[in-house]
Amino acid sequence: MAWKVERAVLQDGWKTRLIVDDRGFDLHPEAMGFVVAMEAAERSPNTVKTYLAALAGFLNWADVQGVDWRTVNVLDLTRYKRHLQEEPSRTGRPRSTATVGLSLTAVAEFLRYCASDGHIDPVVANRLVENRWVHPKGRRGAGESGQFRRARINALRVNLIEQPPEVLSEEQVAAMRSRAASARDRFLLRVLHDGGPRIGETLGLRTEDVHLLPNSRSLGCAVAGAHLHVNRRTDNQNGALAKSRRPRHLPVADVFVADYRDYQHERFMRFGDRQSGYMFVNYEGSAVGQPMTYSNVYKLVTRLGRSCGFRATPHMFRHSAATAWVEAGSDVDVVQALLGHASPASTAIYLHASDERMREAVTRVHAARGRRA
Repeated sequence: MAWKVERAVLQDGWKTRLIVDDRGFDLHPEAMGFVVAMEAAERSPNTVKTYLAALAGFLNWADVQGVDWRTVNVLDLTRYKRHLQEEPSRTGRPRSTATVGLSLTAVAEFLRYCASDGHIDPVVANRLVENRWVHPKGRRGAGESGQFRRARINALRVNLIEQPPEVLSEEQVAAMRSRAASARDRFLLRVLHDGGPRIGETLGLRTEDVHLLPNSRSLGCAVAGAHLHVNRRTDNQNGALAKSRRPRHLPVADVFVADYRDYQHERFMRFGDRQSGYMFVNYEGSAVGQPMTYSNVYKLVTRLGRSCGFRATPHMFRHSAATAWVEAGSDVDVVQALLGHASPASTAIYLHASDERMREAVTRVHAARGRRA
């Protein structure tokens, strides 16, 4: 028997993912409770999916190794960490350090949930963390007061190798747009590339969120100029969920307006007045007219990238937008606001200096020294 993740629709219509065995499709009861806890905390559908996939992998490893996950210890999890690092994934490729770290995080959160809900002894979850003495910021003198905080023990930490995010060039985006089969697809690429929203935010957009007038006060909006609003909604038909709980708006350029008008004309010619309020809807299949899903958009973007001869994913557009804003000289706090990051640390990954910019900085300093000599 092996554990796997399957989509499920419960009696009340709730759609989610669950861990079941591959023989009788029996639910893993504690994993079911973990899903409920994540849903209650409004974790995004992608987070739930990713955590469950990592948890199913751990449960299968534990069964093969004869390890009782209910009494797992640090040595067991260290062995599992080594397994993740040394054994290839299902695709045959080695796992990245980020993937290993995420898998360990998912397992640790599951065990903490089980401990808090009485499924396992709290001692099991407490083994995974340790108290660390932290000095007050900027004060390291002897005798100064500090505080304890709980942190993952070193054996289960993964040192991430920071690398610049993978981005798409302007030429690559233009090539994908030229191969797009519809105005909808071209507008979708425009939204992803120019605004940098997350895919969950993009799929949750409604037509009412787009304000293209110079003054939108008649719509009850005080934001000047053309823009779109990113709002968190928990009742989206396609399960899309904005990660950030804070609404924000994204300014848009004239080319955005032109693409939007082309798309709206195309939609009207297909559906007339019987249109969904969702911004991006399916044109084909049994779900025609209904909001697009993550799977729809992922397949569309990856297919366009392959047809152009390179790799492309929806999230790469977000990386590309952020990198372009930084390289254009935008302040970090502006980029943070545009991306909807709660912490500046999340924006910091886009601050990697390119080889060209580093060379330019050194050359500029030496040129200034030469003028003073």
